[in-house]
Amino acid sequence: CIFVNQRWTLLTGISNNDSKGLGWIKAIHPDDIQSVQDYWNVTVGVGIEFNMDYRLVNGNKIIWVNSRAIAIKNEKNEITGFIGSITDINDTKLTVEELKTNQILINEIIKNSKVSFTTVETAPPFIFTCSENTYKVFELPMNSKITIDLLIEKIHPLDKDRIQIAWKK
Repeated sequence: CIFVNQRWTLLTGISNNDSKGLGWIKAIHPDDIQSVQDYWNVTVGVGIEFNMDYRLVNGNKIIWVNSRAIAIKNEKNEITGFIGSITDINDTKLTVEELKTNQILINEIIKNSKVSFTTVETAPPFIFTCSENTYKVFELPMNSKITIDLLIEKIHPLDKDRIQIAWKK
């Protein structure tokens, strides 16, 4: 590395001078250093674009980034250097991880709940996705195809008209 910009310095807390040569590697999370170096060596070796998500460390703060680099070639098509960029993707990574965690929790709640959960697509063919308990409540074979007509058939007679009217809306 021969130069880093001010954004790099702000993200990593490492100055331009300290980042030169292999100094930039000090900013990489210890668990990611080997995979970043291995991928860098492979891409540099064959002259393809380096494109990788990994973590940087700045004090106690961990920042996810997407790092990209391409070779700079001379008129003889020889690699003379590289130009790269990093993009702060920390908020996106953390949000995705939070959504994955929430989905796991929701799946566990549905699985262990005595409540019946059913979702339906809002456009034809109106595919129903049901919790295990839905099949039990409606006394249906597990994973059988569920339709609105089948569900209405299983609903208490006093509720059928109200459900049919709501469904048509």
